[in-house]
Amino acid sequence: MSIVYGKSLRFSADPIYNFSLILSRPSFYQWDFKTFYYAAKAHASGLNPYGVTSLSQIAKKPVGFRFRYPPQTLLFFRPFSFFNLNTAYYLFLALKCCLLGGMFLLWTKIFLKREADIWFYPFALLAFNTSIFVDIAAGNISIFEQFGLWLGFFFLLKRRLFLFCLAIVLIANFKITPLFFLILLLFINDKKKYLYFFGSLLTFGLIQSFYYFSSPLYQDFLIFGSRLEKGWGNPSSFSLLRNLISGLAHLTGQATFSVLHVGIYAVFAAAVLVISWRAVIALKSVFPTSEVDRERIMILLACLAYAVVVPRFIAYSQMILIVPAYFVLKRFLSGMEGVLLFLLIAFQTPQHSGMPGMDQVLDFIWTYYSVLLGLGLLIVFLLRIFRSRKEGTSLFVPPTPPEPAS
Repeated sequence: MSIVYGKSLRFSADPIYNFSLILSRPSFYQWDFKTFYYAAKAHASGLNPYGVTSLSQIAKKPVGFRFRYPPQTLLFFRPFSFFNLNTAYYLFLALKCCLLGGMFLLWTKIFLKREADIWFYPFALLAFNTSIFVDIAAGNISIFEQFGLWLGFFFLLKRRLFLFCLAIVLIANFKITPLFFLILLLFINDKKKYLYFFGSLLTFGLIQSFYYFSSPLYQDFLIFGSRLEKGWGNPSSFSLLRNLISGLAHLTGQATFSVLHVGIYAVFAAAVLVISWRAVIALKSVFPTSEVDRERIMILLACLAYAVVVPRFIAYSQMILIVPAYFVLKRFLSGMEGVLLFLLIAFQTPQHSGMPGMDQVLDFIWTYYSVLLGLGLLIVFLLRIFRSRKEGTSLFVPPTPPEPAS
C-alpha cells in the first residue's frame, strides 16, 4: 500500500522503509527545512530571507519554496545554519524524532490513558494520509508545533498556567493560528485565568508589534506568509467552501464575488465554535466525569474544532486529529462502528479516482478527505456530549441495555 502526498509524492505504508528513504536521500527530502536553513543563512548575510533569489544565491542552486514565517522565528533556525547543510539535515531530523517520541508519551500516558492500546501506534502512523511521515519527509516544523501544543495542554491540566501560555505564545509565533487554544483558559476553574488569557494576548501582540515597527522584513512576511494555497495544497474547510462555491457557480453559469465564500466560511466557523462552546459547558452536567477527564475531553474537542475551522490545514497539520480521532473510536462508538471508522481514517487517498465521469467529484472528496473526516468526528463528539447530558448518562460508559423480557 502506498500513501499519496498532494498528487505526486507517494510513501510506502511501511514506516521503516519510509524512514530509510528519508535517511538515505538528504538531497531530496526535508525541502521545507532547506528553505528554513537558507533563510537563516541569508538573514545572517544581510540578504532578504523572504526572497527566493536570495535563498538561491546562498544555496548556489534554485530554491523552490519561500520562507513564510515571521522574522523573529529565524532565531529558531539560526543555530542550524552554523553547520553545513548535510549535518544540519540530520540534526533537525534527530531532534524531530526525539520530540515525536515525547509526543507519543504525552498522547498515551496523559491524553488517551486507558484508551491507548497497541493499535494506537499503527493507527497514528497511518492516520490522515500518514501526516506524521509527511511532516518528517517535508522537513516542516509541525512536529515541533504539535509537541509544543500537547506539552502546553499537559501544563494546563497540571495548572501550570504560565507554562501553558508560554508554550502557546511561542508556537503561535510561527503559524499564528495556535493562539486559538488560549480560549481553553476560559473554561477552567482558576481565579487568575483571565489575567493569563489577556496577558498572553497582550504579550503576543507586543511581540508582533515590535517586529512590525522595527523590522522591514515583517512587511514581506505579511505579503508572502498570508497567502493561502488551494485544493491539495491546503485541504481546509476554507478552501473546501471556496472550491465548492466556485464549482457551483461554474455549473450554473453565475458569477460569484470573492467575498461570498469568505462570508459563508465565517458563518460556518462561527457555528462550529458556538456549538463546541455549548458542548464544553454541557460537560459540567455530564455524570460521572471527573474534572481531569472533563478537561481532557475539552482539549480533544478543541483540537477537532480547530482542525475543522482553521483556514490553513496543510497535510502535516492533520496530525492534530490523531488523538481525538482515536478517542472517539475507543469511547464513543460500538465495536463494528469503531472498526469501520478506523479503516476509513487509516485509508490512504488514491492518486486517481479511476471512474470515468466521476473524476471531478471523487477528486473533490479525496482532496478534502481529512477535513471531512474531522467534521464527522466532531459531529459524533458533540452528539455524544449532548445526548449524555440529556439522558443523564456517563459520557464514557455506554448505557446499560434493558433487561430482556421474561
